[in-house]
Parts: sequence; structure tokens; C-alpha cells
Amino acid sequence: MLFSNKYGIILVNASLLMVMIFISQNSGTDYYSLIDVDASRLATGNDVRPNLLPPPVQLSPGRNKYVVAKFRDPVTKNTNEETKKLRWFVQSAELPYHKRVAFDLVKRICAVPGYEEVRVEITGGGRIDYDPASSTVSVYGFSHRYGKGDHARVAKLIEDSFGTDVTVTYDLSDKLY
Repeated sequence: MLFSNKYGIILVNASLLMVMIFISQNSGTDYYSLIDVDASRLATGNDVRPNLLPPPVQLSPGRNKYVVAKFRDPVTKNTNEETKKLRWFVQSAELPYHKRVAFDLVKRICAVPGYEEVRVEITGGGRIDYDPASSTVSVYGFSHRYGKGDHARVAKLIEDSFGTDVTVTYDLSDKLY
């Protein structure tokens, strides 16, 4: 079930007794949190399944909008705030708005056991031209909602994910959208 109001979007999953709250802040940064209604389901060391997270880089072929997001692994009985791993994700998709790309990515992250309550920060966005036939990726532009993504970081994440299989370039100018 999906509800929307002036404060954001609330997604209720009745089968899991979960509530996803989308909070839009005046700073232009959106935070997504999934709140577990049943506190007894908080992550224990055995409940966290990072192996089920989506790949850190997901590119759709063609010219598409992208977002870059980050979050820290949840605190469990085996970790504390200082030892949580910082994770970065890049997703491009043929969707009309950066907000939709972000929402789809966050839904996939928060569906993973142990990550239901993780706070995902969308740090920016832009465009990615991905041509699998020529093995090229171009990162550029900006998002009206999230601002310009860190194109250098995004290019590095793509290179780390694809290895030498692709040639990645990026443009930091503000003229491209």
C-alpha cells in the first residue's frame, strides 16, 4: 500500500509489518528509511545478509538518469557504529525522474534481511550513457532533485565493478543535462 502526503511517501507492507518512509528535506537530499513495526525483528549477527544486496553498480543500456547512494551496514550484536561498512551504489534506469530511480534502488536495498531499517542517502545524480556494444560509459549532467553526483566517484565505482571491460569517461561541466 502506498500513501503520499506533503511530508513524503509512506509505503506499508502489510505482510511484513513494515513501513517505508521517504523524507524529503529542504537541503535537496532525500533520505529513505525502512522502519520495522515489530522491534523484535531487529538485526542480529545472523540476520544481516549483505550477500543479498543488489550489485553496487547497475547500468541500463542507453542514455539514462542515474543516482548515487550511500549507507552504512546495520549495527548488529557483532558490530558497532565505528565498524559498520560504508557502501556506495550507482543505478541508472530508463525512468522519467531521478526520484523514481532512487526509490527503486532503495526498495531493493531495504528488501534485504537485516537492511530493513538502514538509512540510505542519495548523494546526487545525473546521466549515464552506457553502450554495451562499444563497451563505453559516459557520466555527466546533474539531477534537479539531488544535484550533481560525484562523477569521479561514480566513474571509479563503475571501473571497479566492470574492470577493464569498459572505458569510462566523465564530464564535470554544468552545461550538460
